[in-house]
Amino acid sequence: MPILPYKLFFLNKVAFLRTEYLYAAIIFFSFVGLILVISMLVIKLHKKSIRRKKIVIAGKLEEWIMDIILENNNVAYHKFPLPAKIELLLRSNFAKKVLLSSLMKVKKSLSGVSGENVERIYNQLKLQKISLKRIAAKRWHIKAKGIQELAAMKQIAHIEKILELTNHKDNKVRMEAQTAMVRLQGYKGLYFFKTLSYPLSGWHQLNLLQLLAHQPITGDNGIINWLNSSNDSVVEFSLKLISEQHAIEFHDDVVKCLSHPNEMVRKEAILCLGQIPSNAAATELNSQFAGEPDKNNRLCIIKEFMQTGSYQDLPFLKPLQYDKDVDIKLAANKTVLYLQKVYNS
Repeated sequence: MPILPYKLFFLNKVAFLRTEYLYAAIIFFSFVGLILVISMLVIKLHKKSIRRKKIVIAGKLEEWIMDIILENNNVAYHKFPLPAKIELLLRSNFAKKVLLSSLMKVKKSLSGVSGENVERIYNQLKLQKISLKRIAAKRWHIKAKGIQELAAMKQIAHIEKILELTNHKDNKVRMEAQTAMVRLQGYKGLYFFKTLSYPLSGWHQLNLLQLLAHQPITGDNGIINWLNSSNDSVVEFSLKLISEQHAIEFHDDVVKCLSHPNEMVRKEAILCLGQIPSNAAATELNSQFAGEPDKNNRLCIIKEFMQTGSYQDLPFLKPLQYDKDVDIKLAANKTVLYLQKVYNS
């Protein structure tokens, strides 16, 4: 059937419009692509320019920073002289940020008078204003940077602002703030445990333990309250702390944690008793075994007898060598052989 003239005209018109739209789309997306490429080049050149500017400013500050570090003056309120060219340079907020970055780098490897000199120039030039602006920023990495600076420069005056961030919704900000509290105040800094609503990760617990490694723990530090915390990770941390310091004076408090509803807390209590070995510890582990519902914790108890057990515990362990559970049987065999070897040698 032949196509009528008006239909043919209509079809040609549609085809023409489709071609027009296609060309228009190609031109539009080409233009957008060009804008994106130009924008990326501009951003890249801008970043390169900033890096170059930082290097130049850091070079100008380097010699002056070294003079400050090497100055031997123990006067608490001593002011460092500012050469005219340095004073002029530091009128720029950008230059102050470069200076702060340089001070942070050298502070990591300094102690004694040199480290104190870095803190003094930080205070003298009121660089804490930059750090405080950073902790108020929205982006987590800027907040974290500000917290690091306040902690490194021992800004006890701003401890409350750091404390507010110990329960921040962002995990990285939270950990940085908690670490800063301990760096600044030791055990006292852990009072954020009272309001902590998030769990402490295993890695972060180890980090805090490392910071407290050379500070002996006593009942006055608040550890009894931490062992009764509603936050299970705080209880875990407290048990690890007792374990690290072999603090046998907290034996009875550790034993109470063997009945904790959380199996990970019970495991830490078992491990802790292995690190504060005594006849009482072995007896408590023996009693715990029968009522412990978690298999991994029962295995842990058997292994801990290598630390706390004695020849007198063999009557408890030997029947386990015939347990129907293969893992229990192997663990019991290993522990029995170990104790026999130790006490027969």
